[in-house]
Amino acid sequence: MDRLHRLIVPTVYADRPMQSAAMPLHQRTLGRTTRSRDSADSAAAQPNAAQLAEVIDALDTPLCVSDLDNGAILFANGPFTVCFGTPPDGGIASFERSFASAPSERFPAATLVDPDGRPSGVQIGEFHRAIDQQWYLVRAAAIPWEPRRLARLHAFVNITSRIESERFRQTQQERLLLTSRLMSVGELASTLAHELNQPLAAISNFVQGALRRLRSGSGASTELIEALEHAGLQAEHAARVVSRMRDFVRTREPQRQPTSIEGVVCAVARLMDPEAQKRGVSLSLDLPAALPPAFADRVMIEQVVLNLVKNALDAMDQTPAGRRHLLISACINSDEQIQVAVKDTGPGFPRDAEAQIFSPFFTTKPEGMGIGLSICRSIIEYHDGRLSFCGNPDGGATFSFTLPMAD
Repeated sequence: MDRLHRLIVPTVYADRPMQSAAMPLHQRTLGRTTRSRDSADSAAAQPNAAQLAEVIDALDTPLCVSDLDNGAILFANGPFTVCFGTPPDGGIASFERSFASAPSERFPAATLVDPDGRPSGVQIGEFHRAIDQQWYLVRAAAIPWEPRRLARLHAFVNITSRIESERFRQTQQERLLLTSRLMSVGELASTLAHELNQPLAAISNFVQGALRRLRSGSGASTELIEALEHAGLQAEHAARVVSRMRDFVRTREPQRQPTSIEGVVCAVARLMDPEAQKRGVSLSLDLPAALPPAFADRVMIEQVVLNLVKNALDAMDQTPAGRRHLLISACINSDEQIQVAVKDTGPGFPRDAEAQIFSPFFTTKPEGMGIGLSICRSIIEYHDGRLSFCGNPDGGATFSFTLPMAD
């Protein structure tokens, strides 16, 4: 349709030089003769409605032409009637009732013409047609249909298969993400049990102590109140652990929005700190105070950071106890993107393994499944970022990823 628009529009609205009233008579006469000849040439060159209809009808794309002012349908080609049926008598508005939103309402006449009332280009949008559950890419433009009469041209391309493919890919990605998170919870089961056992044991001790004092009649009311308050605080801590895990594995749609990377990293650090202590790893953060928010889905990025931290902890199992250090840092890189890095002091990767690090089902762990880094890469690419790794000069590896900043 763009080509058709370029061919049609210039012939009607070619600018003409103005003739001065002070011009000599013979020049004004010559000017009128020239203009008359130009007008005749222009009229001969300009396609009329019948000619335009013939051109439009020969195209494979469904197209319809309607009056730019009153919406009356002036013409619809064969592919249009095959796809949508005979145009209704009620005009373009009647036809567009089958769409969730009307193309002519999203692209009113003012968006199709310039301030001088001339065609100004093509508008493009995606529209859902509820009556047959199909998606269409609609191109709208103003074209000259008759002398001094503009019409609206709509071209329709069915993009349902692309939309469905994108939705299927998004659903699969969300399922992979949920699987990864459930696996993470399973792998952290012993750590979670330890994190819950501590407050539960404390609650039991405080309650048992209060009961002993009550039974012996020796407990002062203030001591009993204090013991119960401590028990209540420990119960709240256990509830927060359970709530955090429930939020972590819940099914949800991706929601990209301004996200605090500092908040994401700190949340993962709190979750993984008990595991790090258990393995004798010192976990530290290097986060700038004024790091801008990223445009990202918080839960997805939490999963990426969590996977990278878990991998780093696993990599340091054979590192001497005093040299187990894990650093999570963030900065703004030279491309004006937010960059997050996870650095460990493990053995790094063999040369022959580096090319396959992000391949699905490739793993260097004896009991690993090899999908964690592949999922991480898919998540970061979904966010228009890049996941990469490099070996550290002093040993170990650094995995880093980039995210766009929020506007």
